[in-house]
Amino acid sequence: MSSNLPAGPGERLHRLSFLYVLVSQLWSLAPFVLLLLIAGRSSSRDDWEFIGTVAGAVALSGYALIYTLTFRYWVCDDGLVIKKGFFDRTLRHIPFHRIQNVAYKQNVLHRIFNVVELSLESGSGVQAEAKLTVLPLSRAEKLEQDIKAGRLANQNRIALATGAEGQVPSEASDSEDKIVLTQTALGDLIRLGLISNRGLIVIGSGFYFISQTGLFKANLFASLARWIRDNIGFAQGPLYWVTLVILSMLMIVAVVRAVSIAMTVLQFYGFELHRSGGVIGSSAGLLTKVGGKTSPTRIINTMVFDGWLYRLFNRQTTRVLLPGAMLNVESGTSGGLSHLTPVAKPAHVYALVHEVLGIDLKRQPWMPLAPFAARRMVRLSLWFAGFFWLAVFAALYTTEQLRWFFPAIGMLAVHLIWLVYAQRKNARYCGYVLLEEFLLIRWGYFSQSIQMIRRDAMQVVTIKQNSFDRSYRMATLEVELSTGMPELPKPNIHYLDIVDALRLARDLRAGLQQLEPLPRRQDYPEIAARNLAVNASAGSAGA
Repeated sequence: MSSNLPAGPGERLHRLSFLYVLVSQLWSLAPFVLLLLIAGRSSSRDDWEFIGTVAGAVALSGYALIYTLTFRYWVCDDGLVIKKGFFDRTLRHIPFHRIQNVAYKQNVLHRIFNVVELSLESGSGVQAEAKLTVLPLSRAEKLEQDIKAGRLANQNRIALATGAEGQVPSEASDSEDKIVLTQTALGDLIRLGLISNRGLIVIGSGFYFISQTGLFKANLFASLARWIRDNIGFAQGPLYWVTLVILSMLMIVAVVRAVSIAMTVLQFYGFELHRSGGVIGSSAGLLTKVGGKTSPTRIINTMVFDGWLYRLFNRQTTRVLLPGAMLNVESGTSGGLSHLTPVAKPAHVYALVHEVLGIDLKRQPWMPLAPFAARRMVRLSLWFAGFFWLAVFAALYTTEQLRWFFPAIGMLAVHLIWLVYAQRKNARYCGYVLLEEFLLIRWGYFSQSIQMIRRDAMQVVTIKQNSFDRSYRMATLEVELSTGMPELPKPNIHYLDIVDALRLARDLRAGLQQLEPLPRRQDYPEIAARNLAVNASAGSAGA
């Protein structure tokens, strides 16, 4: 790319961009400033640490202000050109075909001035290709239309060059009216807050902060013990301790669930999934509104999940993985399209999957795992359980708590029976289906998950065997996706028969129409003999 700038002065960000950058910088440093302020006030030391922190925040905000004022962008025929930086200047050219999805963000301050933060994401890494911090809403919509038009023009040029003139891609024909596919009600968000543990990390961080700052002088458990003594009438003995533990656990669970409900409502309030032509988009958020648009063909992995609490409320949740989306691994959310729906009934989730991806999850011929998969899973669980209970009995013996031996033996028996039952259920439920465009993986029973992985997003297909796999003639199939985020768990299929694993790997590497049928499991010895004969003949021919 030439180092010369495109013609014209270029487009600037909103005139109040410095205000948003300043608020963002100070907000990111607010916890450290607050901690140093409280800690410094509670000690006899000088406030040099606090003053230094404030000075650093002002310096960073000043640099961010200069950086924002020097930001320019140009919309060219083949892509977007961005110039940024004052001391370290950067000129970046982003072709339209690299932009996989568009994400936007609006907090309360954005809504007041009718502006938006726009992120252009691709599959090259975990960071956005470009982030336009503050744009007027009308200019952001025009930029999005320019990107779509540029992508369509690039596809037409490729079609003309290859002589394969086709019809207009569906993603470009989004001039149709918006069709709402689903909306999430407030009651479902409250159920999701009760199911999930989103408040656990916040509560733990809050207790740690309180313990470090010394604000929380009263002992919560001492206050609870005083309440038991005054209202129930006993302050010692086994019944007292049992009551104290139960009430403490109930109080912690209530606080965690309340915080979880509040976080869920703040994040997903007003969630809406809509379709406009060949493009799907979502928007959600109470204070900060987050959304994004993309084509369904760019969805790499779609996950449907439910656990025993989900089934208790007759609900399921979904997650969507896009190339280049800045995904938060813990929460499973990104800045753009991250869910088909955060929570809904199973029938509604299946209908959404069928509407967006064209997959009918109710009518799939799930292929099972290897015949001895259940035995392998049971043995592995029993090994871990054996080490655990061995440590428990050793602790009871060393502390001379012999009266707990018989209750522990009863708990051990119940635990082992449960492990055998659960792992047999898991092995019976797990399976996979290979479709023309997707690989479907179903795993778990009590915590069920279904992954729908797009085949053209697969980069590497690997077959692995350890010593136990080889003895059982099993293998693990691993798939690496084009996400640019290696820290995410891979969509693997464990405990496959070796013939099924080889067949599935071959099917994933080639087109379905070019394949010849593979033998059955019982033909494995014949396959090995034929491979040895072929290798021997090739070796003699080479000699």
